Amino acid sequence: MDSNNVCARLKAFQEGHNAATKGPLSLLIQLTRMVRSKSFPLSPEDFKTENEGQVSGLGGGNLKKILRDHGITQILSSEGGRTSRGSMKLAREYFEFLNAWQAEEEIDFDAVEAFWHAAYPEIDTIPEPAVYTHGRPISDNCCKP
Repeated sequence: MDSNNVCARLKAFQEGHNAATKGPLSLLIQLTRMVRSKSFPLSPEDFKTENEGQVSGLGGGNLKKILRDHGITQILSSEGGRTSRGSMKLAREYFEFLNAWQAEEEIDFDAVEAFWHAAYPEIDTIPEPAVYTHGRPISDNCCKP
């Protein structure tokens, strides 16, 4: 998979869905981690809470664990995108985006996760090298949004 293609797709999604603030980014980072091992096509119904108002599995603790895997220790969002009114809508749109992409080619979720991590402005303050789960620097896996 071409990293420029990954970045172009994700930038287009980010810009088209106004996903540049901590709440949406927290949601996208966690959803990306959650769907890595799921079968496609993804269904938003599988990720709803009982009351259907929130995305199941989101939270500050989960976000903190994922960010720690990328060497990020500062707290970026205490709720982790869980309580935002637009989370379920954004999750549905992200699943549609991922389903369409997966139908075209295998998604490199390492690169996708690196892209969303690099989208946080605070990440610029992390000492180099910022390394994530597979030991490769973020810059080796995806472009900075």
